[in-house]
Amino acid sequence: MRRFVCAENSCPRKTFAEQVPGLTRRFGRRTERLRSTLVSAGLALAGRAGTRMTDVFGTPVSAIPC
Repeated sequence: MRRFVCAENSCPRKTFAEQVPGLTRRFGRRTERLRSTLVSAGLALAGRAGTRMTDVFGTPVSAIPC
């Protein structure tokens, strides 16, 4: 993913990130592949078992739904 810098001084946003369809989401902190893996683990295992499994992935998450 590339980052762009706005040269216009009046621009409120100074940096822009390229959005890659199927790889990233806007304001996302995880790739689509990891997100879908976490969703699958959450649906299959649910609750605390799902959080223990995601610890194995190295991506800890909360058992509390958003």
